[in-house]
Amino acid sequence: MLKRILFTAILPLLLITILAAQNKNADLNDSHGIYLISNWPSSNIQNLFIKDMAIYDNHIFTIGNYLRALDISTPAIPEQIDSLSIPGNAFKIHIDSNYAYILHKNGLTICDISSTNDLKIVGDYTTNSKPKSVAIYNDFAFLCQEGSKWISLIDISNQNSPASILSFEHSENVGNLKVYKNKLYIHSSDGIYIYDISFPFYPKSIGYINTGKYPMSWDISNNTMGLIRKGTNSSQTYYFFRIYDIAYSSNVTSLYYNEIAGFWGSPFKSYRVRSFRDYIYLSAEGFKIYNIKDSTIQGPILSYSNEFPYFYLTADFIIINEFTKLRIFSQPKILKLNSIIEPESISVHYSNNYIHFKFGSDNNDFKIYDISGRVVFSSRHKLEAKFDGFKGIYIYEVVWGNGERKTGKIMRWR
Repeated sequence: MLKRILFTAILPLLLITILAAQNKNADLNDSHGIYLISNWPSSNIQNLFIKDMAIYDNHIFTIGNYLRALDISTPAIPEQIDSLSIPGNAFKIHIDSNYAYILHKNGLTICDISSTNDLKIVGDYTTNSKPKSVAIYNDFAFLCQEGSKWISLIDISNQNSPASILSFEHSENVGNLKVYKNKLYIHSSDGIYIYDISFPFYPKSIGYINTGKYPMSWDISNNTMGLIRKGTNSSQTYYFFRIYDIAYSSNVTSLYYNEIAGFWGSPFKSYRVRSFRDYIYLSAEGFKIYNIKDSTIQGPILSYSNEFPYFYLTADFIIINEFTKLRIFSQPKILKLNSIIEPESISVHYSNNYIHFKFGSDNNDFKIYDISGRVVFSSRHKLEAKFDGFKGIYIYEVVWGNGERKTGKIMRWR
């Protein structure tokens, strides 16, 4: 009889767990945990236009005519704590360590952001034409310019005085640059080229990803690349999404392939791919999230009908750039559970007046159910909990930040 009672209480919990992992198509603000936290600014800031942004150490840095630092340690109330005028119509920002590398029509400006309430310009590098992209590797910056095959290597060991060391020519005009581990990935009109930059003075071509023409948006995480490209067939335009395994640069393999949409003509689409930890996020015909840790999972693990053309990621937030406003959303709950991997523990102690639970960390959700499956006690993010319940049999459940779940039976006499 006791086993039947426990099965009745625990079964609903197991079903909830299984359903949460299934692929779903839903709107935001649903049970997955994506919900709007805040907007910034709460009131209009004159001439505010956000061309690009980056996230570093609990702060958002936006770039337009000004570099602005926002404190999001209290995400419901983002607070601008400093701003700095950037000359030359700045349009792109990249952050590495305590420095922001900002591209504008005249070249590269380097800002010290180590004190977020005292932003400072510390260095400038002038280019012959408008720069296109910058990527940082240790004490060096790789910089390309619009409509050019040449990539410049710049010494930034002294941020106050960046200096050109050499330039090397790529086979095609360069569209975008990314550094991942000790490799430089070059976006070109016919695919992605890979260079070993272990010795930055001697970049060595080691691989090529045949993406077809016009790779549009791409990002790299966890030895995996997500990429959107555009192709044409007669007068029809197609958009494709692929996930590549790039662990071995000389043998890149495709893990997942999907045609997003096909159109007659070439309508403007702001398709975007971004990667974070074990997931790839895709904004194209909706908003989709893919698990790249488990290559056996084909297709998105979560799908939403909304589209986020310009979005950025942290462990806790999805931040949307609407050009004159930022919107901060939470990350899906089931993804946040996988962001911490420490082993956890729980101990249970009985006393005359209560039952005392002690947890391995405060990153947990804790509940106690009666035999009908009703929640009679809950707590979140506590190192311990004390349950002073009624007489009878109860089931406790704890879910830690790494997704580990434990259930058990307790008895209470009173």
